[in-house]
Amino acid sequence: MRISAKNALLLTTTKTDIMKKIFLNLLIFIGLSMEYFAYKTGIIKCFDYLDVPRFSDLDNMGGTTTKFYYALAADVDTWPTLPDPDTATNIDDLQVLTGSLTMKTSKNFFTGYMTPDTGAVTSNDQGEVDGVSQKHVFKLFHPKMAARLLGFIRATNNQGMVFIVPDANGTHFMIGNEQFPALKDPSGEAGTGEGTAGRNGATLSFFSYGKGPVPILPDTITVPLTPAT
Repeated sequence: MRISAKNALLLTTTKTDIMKKIFLNLLIFIGLSMEYFAYKTGIIKCFDYLDVPRFSDLDNMGGTTTKFYYALAADVDTWPTLPDPDTATNIDDLQVLTGSLTMKTSKNFFTGYMTPDTGAVTSNDQGEVDGVSQKHVFKLFHPKMAARLLGFIRATNNQGMVFIVPDANGTHFMIGNEQFPALKDPSGEAGTGEGTAGRNGATLSFFSYGKGPVPILPDTITVPLTPAT
């Protein structure tokens, strides 16, 4: 039986499509097999998961203290880092910073004040399924439209910053890192307040990003409050 040129071309195209599908499926099978082999042989190391019970500490107060620490990110000489998930022992280690926090010559952290019950540190999930990360946010209110507060507001415009904020339970959180310094959110507001009972001062918010929630700065890492030499 003779096959027309048109039918011959159609048959050739169909065979080509079938071969492409077979080849792609083969590649997928090889890729999955290699990933499974790597996992089973330990080439891909996974940290240990642990139970997450109700923590036995009696104290669990919300909010922050009235103090925070801040510095220009550009003034940091050595940044503490988070453990690599492939080398972390278990999930207790994943969000606790290690190493040291040092400053460039003559640079240091400064202290700041915030009105009680106005400070907050949050970690907000962002991204999409299979692509989740976190946005770190530090919010505060500072009272009185004084020259230094207004100067602080201007000095932190469009500047990469780093903040260390103690919560009410004594845990210190760091907002801002080497890869993503903290930036001021343009939603902040400063004003005299309305009427004699109004609130005079500034509400400010700073944000950063991370692969996980806001990291903990342990007590073993000192906040450098004196100028580095």
